Amino acid sequence: GLQASGVVVDQNNATVATFEPLTFGLGKFRFSPQKGFQYNAIVTANGESIKYTLPEIASAGYVMEVTGNEKLSITVSRNNPVIESDYVMLLAHTRQQVKSVLVAFFKENKAVFTIDKNKLGDGISHITLFDRLKNPIAERLVFKKPENQLLIESRPQAYQFSSREEVKVSINTRDNKSVPVAANMSFSMYAVDSLQQTPQAMGILSYAYLVSDLGGKIEQPDFYFATNDSLTANATDNLMLTHGWRRFDWKKIINN
Repeated sequence: GLQASGVVVDQNNATVATFEPLTFGLGKFRFSPQKGFQYNAIVTANGESIKYTLPEIASAGYVMEVTGNEKLSITVSRNNPVIESDYVMLLAHTRQQVKSVLVAFFKENKAVFTIDKNKLGDGISHITLFDRLKNPIAERLVFKKPENQLLIESRPQAYQFSSREEVKVSINTRDNKSVPVAANMSFSMYAVDSLQQTPQAMGILSYAYLVSDLGGKIEQPDFYFATNDSLTANATDNLMLTHGWRRFDWKKIINN
């Protein structure tokens, strides 16, 4: 990702926000646009500055904000919605398996949902909002790192072998608390120099729980599973934010 910094300016060239990426060129910042204003983002990288004109500010709409770790707080704010409604509906699903369906009523143009993250499936979950006519009005991705990971340790009886010599390998499997557990596994062998090495490290875990459910290129997907610190959590959330509306046709799903 590109290391850069930037500012958001209005039509009077006044700075209203600043930003820079956290990891892999991805980041986020808070910005409250004003109706009737025109904004530009000026990004500086490698000594060059590029100006991008931001979309025209809509006079009506919804904004969804998701915060929290174990308990997710979803705050929905609205401004002059086209379809008036006292409530908003939320559907959360993990790989098309419904995990939560909730309804919240607006109070002073805000509605709040709470979801226990433990009720979501491992990996990526989609949180979609619907108005009273069941039109999708906002969507957000959230990520739950798998907790019950299988730890695999392999050890051959030797590290050098002659041609056609029998190879014996001992396999130990443990859970994340180092307790031995049974497992069904497949095993493959290859010459060390026979596979092309790529800078985008990706294991089975990162493919199954991350890459397979996101479009576009994911830089170093294994990074998001390496540690449990705040940097990784924030970087993962930035990744979720940069992937927007999904592939689902909600009208067809609801009608069926």
